[in-house]
Amino acid sequence: RQFKRVLQMQLRSFAHSHTHSFRLSRWRMLHVIVMVLAALGWIITGACGGELACSTCHLIFDEATYDSLPEKDLEEDDMLDLAYEVTETSRLGCQIKVRPDFDGIKVQIPDDGF
Repeated sequence: RQFKRVLQMQLRSFAHSHTHSFRLSRWRMLHVIVMVLAALGWIITGACGGELACSTCHLIFDEATYDSLPEKDLEEDDMLDLAYEVTETSRLGCQIKVRPDFDGIKVQIPDDGF
C-alpha cells in the first residue's frame, strides 16, 4: 500500500549528487536507496536483506534527520562497527522506516557503499 504523498530525497556520494522523488510507502530506507541507485545504474547490496547481519546499507544522515530517528539498538551499533567511514550520524538503512517528514532529507552513501 502506498501513500499519496511524494517525497524528495537527495543522495550524495563523493563524486555524485542527485535529487529524486518517490512515493512514500511502508518501505525502509534500504529499499528506497536500492531503488533509486538501481535507476542510476549504481549498486548497493543490502546483502543481508535487512536482518542486521551486515553493514552494506550504511547511510549517513544530516544531523537534524539523525536526531529525529529512533535510537539505534546494540545490534545495529555492533554492525556499524564493521562499516567504513562511520560518522556520528551513521545508521543502517534497513533499520530506518521511511516517514512523511523525510521530505527533502539529504542522505550520504559512503563511497564503499556502492
